[in-house]
Amino acid sequence: MAHLTFDDLNEVVSIGAYWDTLGWVYFQQNNLDAAERYIRSAWLLNQHGEVGDHLARVFEKRGLKGEAIRTYAMAIAAAHSVLRRAADSRHSWAPRQRNHRWKRS
Repeated sequence: MAHLTFDDLNEVVSIGAYWDTLGWVYFQQNNLDAAERYIRSAWLLNQHGEVGDHLARVFEKRGLKGEAIRTYAMAIAAAHSVLRRAADSRHSWAPRQRNHRWKRS
């Protein structure tokens, strides 16, 4: 851990994005087992709002209403929430969305 660089941390973010994308492809193909595996892994890795939304949709499609509701709530509260971003864009006073990638100082 002492030798981690910002580039290494950016790779973690990228892996999560790739897993979410792959999981979403499986979701579109109605392969819910594979979709949940990849999307859940991406959610646990990055806690990105859009990924949480994808995971909630998997639960909803499986008929797991309670789990879907809880996950939707976490997705809205998470960084980079799709709903929060839409609401913020309607207000000129809203802070700009931060870039999800680590920045070098």
